[in-house]
Amino acid sequence: MSRVMNVILTFRCLENANSCIGQINRALQKQDPERTGFSGLCISQETSSGILGGDKNVEVMIYVAAFNYMPLDCLCGALRAVYWRDPENVQLFIKDEHDVRFHEAEWRHYRDAECRRYQQ
Repeated sequence: MSRVMNVILTFRCLENANSCIGQINRALQKQDPERTGFSGLCISQETSSGILGGDKNVEVMIYVAAFNYMPLDCLCGALRAVYWRDPENVQLFIKDEHDVRFHEAEWRHYRDAECRRYQQ
């Protein structure tokens, strides 16, 4: 049995992507040492050429992940732990396994809560 949360994280290219993703992953693993965070795979200006449609490169950083039993408050807390240069342009889109479509999570305003693994 699983409970999958599909995640799309976007932010401006002026952010240091490796540092930001590293901070998120450390915060997630601090909450749960067994948790796997975002991988190093990123769609960006440098990597989008020839991969995506259209005749231009993307102008944002895009990370995609799927987490099992990830409480949304934990993910939002990990995003708040990052020093963002431009937090207004960080967007988090979530689609739980039973949702029909993605929705934007207001990660900056999401309540703080104790983060525990969902019971499996």
